[in-house]
Amino acid sequence: MKRSILRSMRAGGILLASLLASGCTSPTLESDPSSEVTGDRPGAPTSTAYATFDEVWSTVDTMHFDPDHNGVDWDAMRLEYRPRIEDTRNDEDVRVVLREMLAELGQTHFMIMPGETSGSTDDSKDSSSGGSGTAGLHFGWLGEEAIVTAVRPGSPAGEAGIRSGWILDKINEDPIGDRLAALRRFSLESKSPMADYESLARLNARLTAPIGETVDFEFRDGDDTLVRKQITFVKPEGIPVRFGLLPETNTLTESRVLTPEELENWGVRPGPDGWPEIVQLSFNIWMFPILVPIAETVDAHRDADGFVIDLRGNPGGLGGLAMGVAGHFLAEPESLGRLEQRDVSMEFKVNPQRATSDGRLVDPFAGPVVIVTDRMSASTSEVFAAGLQQLNRATVVGRPSAGAALPAHLTLLPNGDTFMFAVADFIGPAGHSIEGIGVQPDRVVAIDRRRLLAEGDPDLAEAVRSILESPE
Repeated sequence: MKRSILRSMRAGGILLASLLASGCTSPTLESDPSSEVTGDRPGAPTSTAYATFDEVWSTVDTMHFDPDHNGVDWDAMRLEYRPRIEDTRNDEDVRVVLREMLAELGQTHFMIMPGETSGSTDDSKDSSSGGSGTAGLHFGWLGEEAIVTAVRPGSPAGEAGIRSGWILDKINEDPIGDRLAALRRFSLESKSPMADYESLARLNARLTAPIGETVDFEFRDGDDTLVRKQITFVKPEGIPVRFGLLPETNTLTESRVLTPEELENWGVRPGPDGWPEIVQLSFNIWMFPILVPIAETVDAHRDADGFVIDLRGNPGGLGGLAMGVAGHFLAEPESLGRLEQRDVSMEFKVNPQRATSDGRLVDPFAGPVVIVTDRMSASTSEVFAAGLQQLNRATVVGRPSAGAALPAHLTLLPNGDTFMFAVADFIGPAGHSIEGIGVQPDRVVAIDRRRLLAEGDPDLAEAVRSILESPE
């Protein structure tokens, strides 16, 4: 049982990697007589099954950053798993075999994405119609119970009066814990960062519904009183973006100055010059549309008392963007770390941002910076957070990150699926990898129901305290 769940975790990986490029080609094995299948027919593998297997196996064989494949006998894996293709009858059967083989590596960013979910789908399809909606809720685990950790202001959940710290019991009369109990217990027992990530991802994925659909929720509020809410899911905010073979996703960048009411609730009092100006900057993924609003936010608040960069739930994206964003907060071209490939390494050198879009010369923000992470902060988010933390430029607050920081490429497989595969390890400025470990916060904020009910956002409250305690 545990082995099968662990394989599922490892094979699931992280949907979005620190991408160096996309659409990379990879060598294939010579044709094998057993793979000569003419046409899709009942009782036989699909016509692309063996070619798809061979492409995945050979890509890992030649492109994995470790020639020893993380200590796995990769030739033996081919001998073990290729015969199982004979028993497959459709693309999903092939995916099962491939995912189990890739799980043997014990590393993230090795993933098979079905063709219907990747960027190889028909571009003529109207992405504005249908699709998954949002209620504006985010959940975490409190032991084996699902707890509300964030409610988006103005969202359907916010308008319904749902609060952080409420316990979710049922969705449409379906007990939430029943479907995820085994996965959650395994994550608690294994103490694996990826197991924790996967259990959180599955929990929040369980809480999605089509746009326009109304869902019945059953909560226990702060007094443990049963509360039932009907919530209609709406279209997520943001800019739809598709990059290479990745699925389309909405990119949302937000910033705001924390209000006096929030600060007062967290024990902050105004000084001689009034309330401190603390800016919260958040974005849900590392894609190109984040760059302009981030630059505009920093430029508008160069004299702020501090910045909180909120990377909770951010699964990563384009790794190179970390160097430009870090340049708003570092005045020297320091290195966030380096990518170690099989035969070459590459430094992630920061690009200090010294000019605005309208040509004004400026200095990067020099005040206190806090980065907030949780177990769903992954990949590029980890590269950025670990780099600034290890360079002593930022304090990290919250919970450890996912430990999934391997840069990856994508390639299109013969069956139309997309294969994501790691091509490098990431070594931070301190000289060690964060793969399988994650970024460890300087100030840990555990999931605590009393704090969620009292403070609303304990992570943000702790980030504010860290900024105000920073030396001048």
